[in-house]
Amino acid sequence: MARAARARRIEAVLLDMDGTILEYIIDYELGRARALRRIREAVPGADAVEIAARSAREIVRSLGAALGERAASVARRIIFEEYEAVEVEAARRVEPRPGAIDALEELRASGYRVALVTNNSRRAVGLIASRFPRMMELLDAVVTRDDSMELKPGASGLRMALQALGVPGERSVMAGDTPSDVRAGRSVGALTVGIEGGAASAGDLLEAGAEFIVGSPRELSRALRIARHPGSPY
Repeated sequence: MARAARARRIEAVLLDMDGTILEYIIDYELGRARALRRIREAVPGADAVEIAARSAREIVRSLGAALGERAASVARRIIFEEYEAVEVEAARRVEPRPGAIDALEELRASGYRVALVTNNSRRAVGLIASRFPRMMELLDAVVTRDDSMELKPGASGLRMALQALGVPGERSVMAGDTPSDVRAGRSVGALTVGIEGGAASAGDLLEAGAEFIVGSPRELSRALRIARHPGSPY
């Protein structure tokens, strides 16, 4: 599924991790619930702030607006600690999505530079690397939230990856399974590919602005061929 698009010169592919090249099994809702309990205990005045947020960014933003930057900083640290706990637990049992490693090999064989840009912690990514070394060997760069100190849809991680690859945003693709991946890609000028089967529906990915929707990592190369030659079935 693709929107009408002009031909693009693509040199690099930026990939999300969970739900994109790995199964999506992280229980972030549990991590947020644990974090909120700790925040209310650790941050004076947090009990009086109504937090109906469903993302780390929104929690930190609402506490910062109500209680100041120090409260936001404490909340961010607690959230990242609890997120790391559920990420590490998932990293011990997650598996690559079907065809993911083959897709990475095809991208590299086609001459693309490939980077991983993930909201996961460096520790969780390290566990993944120890379990699936071949997958990590196929990556030219890896950027975690500990490197960028920002979660997608913030774009600092993507900018770090592009700088490491030596490729401008408009000559890159961002592929991921969430609207945050799509929005981050759009903010750096990348062509955006939504991958079904992860955390979001095709409709959510299209609403966020995805230019292509593919059903699996295996279909990435075909999407890139179409991006280079719009209108071609190949």
